Amino acid sequence: MKKILYILNVADGVNSFSLSSILAAQRVGLDFHLAGDFSQTTREKLDEDENKYSIRIHQIDLARSPFSLKNVSAYRQIVELINKEKFDYIHCNTPVGGVLGRLAGMNGRVKKVIYQAHGFHFYKEAPIINWMLYCPVEMFLARITDAIITINSEDYQFALKHMHPRSCIYYVPGVGIELEQWKTQYKLGIRRELGIKHDDFIVLVVGRLENNKNCKTIVEAISKIQTRSVKVVFCGDGEDKQQLQMLAKDLDISDRVLFIGNRTDMNDIYHIADCFVLASFREGLSRSIMEAMAVGLPCVVSDIRGNNDLIDEKGGKLFDPHNSNELAMYLTQIYESIDMRIDMGKHNIKKIEQFSIYTIVEKMIDIYKTQFQ
Repeated sequence: MKKILYILNVADGVNSFSLSSILAAQRVGLDFHLAGDFSQTTREKLDEDENKYSIRIHQIDLARSPFSLKNVSAYRQIVELINKEKFDYIHCNTPVGGVLGRLAGMNGRVKKVIYQAHGFHFYKEAPIINWMLYCPVEMFLARITDAIITINSEDYQFALKHMHPRSCIYYVPGVGIELEQWKTQYKLGIRRELGIKHDDFIVLVVGRLENNKNCKTIVEAISKIQTRSVKVVFCGDGEDKQQLQMLAKDLDISDRVLFIGNRTDMNDIYHIADCFVLASFREGLSRSIMEAMAVGLPCVVSDIRGNNDLIDEKGGKLFDPHNSNELAMYLTQIYESIDMRIDMGKHNIKKIEQFSIYTIVEKMIDIYKTQFQ
């Protein structure tokens, strides 16, 4: 049986990034090996994943930062693993995993190497420094890459036009979402547990509280909506939490801005919401938007790469992430129209079927068959 090495970055085992590729590889008869930094999880969890999915998991001491010297050691570990296991193919992900995996694959004379870009660090609105640092590296590595998988239309068009012709370019819309888990019964009374009134209009934000997620603009938008029953719930944690709390206090809307931290009951949390918002400056293809769509929420999201692949005028609104007035206007429109909310939710439930894990698995099977025949 031929072997494939799937390289990600930091993870706690099999996750949404790797699952579709595991299922696809097994459908085409490949022995699947998963490599990444699993130091934050337990060996018991990894053993459980190995048995559940019939795979092998390997610890590689990767660092998230591409500038960390730790990745020099990680590169050596990948080379040693390739030499030991004699992999036929590599499928690498993330900027760090993508660089190390492709270089190690060349060193180990691996037959075929695929790189899956979950959002190039250079894009239309990116700072010039991103273009100067990351674009030349990606253009060079394309020369030793047999296939590049992009997950949004902007990256796909760029790769088609500018990457080395040696690389086959594919478009696969994300890593897939398991739609059934978002259709299950949610816990009644969750609003009451969080101190939310039955007639409050809840704007939900899911993700890290960091600069790129641009939560400041969301708080400012809420302050510009006169109806005090419109509230925002931030689900997640991060370095910007205290700053956002201070901003809400300064704007006299502390009672309308709730921070509930990281949660394990996301199905329940999505179901307390009336609308979903994402104001990011940069995304590849947001999983939180897809989850909100699967639940049937209208989505108001920043008009950037990836977001505008998912959301159109039938499923929500696209806004300038620098413009809190525009965001406030769209939220007000959705708040004031129950019919609009219902129609947008129905559209999103239908559209998200294009991004289901079953659809993605079939696309990955086609790519594996084409590349590894």
